[in-house]
Amino acid sequence: MIKNNKKAFTLIELLAVIVVLAILSLIAVPMVLKTIKGARENSYKRSIETYGRAVEYSVTEYYMSNPNKKIKSISFDNDKLFINGDFVTVEYNGNKVSCNDIEYIDSKIQLKCCSIMNSDSNNNYYDYIDGVLKQNSSNLCNAKSLYETVKGQSLGKDTDNNIDYSKASSDTNGLGVYELSETKDDSYPVYFYRGDVKNNNVLFDDFCWKIVRTTSTGGTKLIYNGTINKSGTCDNTKTASVLSGRTAFNSNKNSLAYIGYMYGDVYPLDQKEITQGLVFGSDITYSNGVYTLKDTITVDDDTVLKSYLFNYKYTCMSENTTCETVYYVYRTVWNSTIYYMSLSGVDTLENALKNMNKNKVNSVIKTKVDNWYESNIKGKADDYIEDTTYCNDRRKYKSQTSVYGEYAAYYRFTLSHERPSLDCDYNDKFTVNNITGNGALTYPIGLITADEITLAGGNKSNKKYYLYIGDGFFTMTPELVYYTGLLNYVEYGDSPVSLPGYVSNSWYARPVISISNNVLVTDGNGTVENPYKIILE
Repeated sequence: MIKNNKKAFTLIELLAVIVVLAILSLIAVPMVLKTIKGARENSYKRSIETYGRAVEYSVTEYYMSNPNKKIKSISFDNDKLFINGDFVTVEYNGNKVSCNDIEYIDSKIQLKCCSIMNSDSNNNYYDYIDGVLKQNSSNLCNAKSLYETVKGQSLGKDTDNNIDYSKASSDTNGLGVYELSETKDDSYPVYFYRGDVKNNNVLFDDFCWKIVRTTSTGGTKLIYNGTINKSGTCDNTKTASVLSGRTAFNSNKNSLAYIGYMYGDVYPLDQKEITQGLVFGSDITYSNGVYTLKDTITVDDDTVLKSYLFNYKYTCMSENTTCETVYYVYRTVWNSTIYYMSLSGVDTLENALKNMNKNKVNSVIKTKVDNWYESNIKGKADDYIEDTTYCNDRRKYKSQTSVYGEYAAYYRFTLSHERPSLDCDYNDKFTVNNITGNGALTYPIGLITADEITLAGGNKSNKKYYLYIGDGFFTMTPELVYYTGLLNYVEYGDSPVSLPGYVSNSWYARPVISISNNVLVTDGNGTVENPYKIILE
């Protein structure tokens, strides 16, 4: 017999081989995968670089084909290139590239935050600037704009959610973010927060703000909510949520002028007991500073007053038919009291009404808000803010007299329960520029409107919505003329908003600004404990 001297591997030897192979695989496989991933990433980089050159070529070709056209705007829309609003073809056959932004500076193309779509490289972004590709390490390419952040929370159109604006917000009447249905076809539909929401807090310029709504230009309106607490939170209420110190909207209430955020000439309102012998006219003429009554009657007793004064609106408050100051009677009561507006230096009542609405003099509250902006934002954070519209809707609703009665907002909210409006006449659209508005503002800052409060869920006695702070603050919205006083809407939460709102009363100011569309959210979830942090793109 021949003896077999070959020995098999022992169990320990087999285990040792397996361990060695495992160690080798642990070393080799990641290296192989890394090599593959690196090769793929290099391929992606070359694709982005090639795409950048293709865009440069397309821009150059557009310029050569349109030598008389200056390139004013250049943008991507769904990865399509547009120059001056014209669609431009980009000849490129590689991996599909997506860039968040494109700029044309000093005749050079800059592509920002570019990546390969639907790839495993979505976390790696590159900038193509003047022919050079660089990795973007700012960590902002994934960040959404503040507008997109709000839009992403939308629960749908307000009409689809059956929101009843004549009633306060509640769990069943609007709680969250909604799209204003009238704006659904706009380039930037308006989205607004409603009810007792907890996720609309923003930190900006070392202050706390609450998001109210977005704008038609993709901006986001914020209302002031005080300074940041020591803990870094923004859970301010009452006087901690407003600018320090109460203020009047305007120092007086006895002229239609004082309902204005800015105003022009002042023609005072007053009242007087009627006496016999006073002469009234149905109309006036005006020449060289003197008024002459036309078609006159003389008051001889109360019967004459009650029977005829409705049609005889002008008087010199004497037995004379001529005077340098004439009085227009806008209301009478049964106890023979007349309420009137004093006119001087103006030829007609209609022109007096126009003169009062001229935006020449700052209201008391506008001065306070402007001073705050100048001290806290000007020169430090202006680039974050867009120039949007702030409405001071001074329209009377159609069935009211030109002097006495309710303003349009009162009709919308109290009489007809119409939907809130974000529009107003050009003269009442307060802006810094004179293209989209009246150009009367010094700084892009204003106040909230009663319509925006209604969108937010405000109503009499509503304490459960995000604008309630337990104290009163002025809106920018006129309410009504009450005998010889002007009323402005005041948000107080737990009391009616009418009689306390004389423009000469003292309430608080909560400034409103609008953050521009190119502001990105970098951190936070919008709660008072963790507010959104923002940065300029």
